[in-house]
Amino acid sequence: MERFGRPAFVRTDNEAVFTSRRFRWVLIVLGLRHQLTQVASPWQNGRVERFFGTLKGNWTLRGHLPRSWDELEAEIRDFRT
Repeated sequence: MERFGRPAFVRTDNEAVFTSRRFRWVLIVLGLRHQLTQVASPWQNGRVERFFGTLKGNWTLRGHLPRSWDELEAEIRDFRT
């Protein structure tokens, strides 16, 4: 956000966490609009869906899940490169 500024909206899928009252309230407090993808349309958020699907598949093959935030952050950084 330092580089590009605060976004005008947040785009999410339709999972319960993103449609909850608390999440919508936080967006209102922050002054952000919420944009939902269409139901059953993963191509509308393709890069993120592909990233998480590949990452989870990688963890499943290795049989290892990160046990701390630091470990998760390091694994995602390594995975991205």
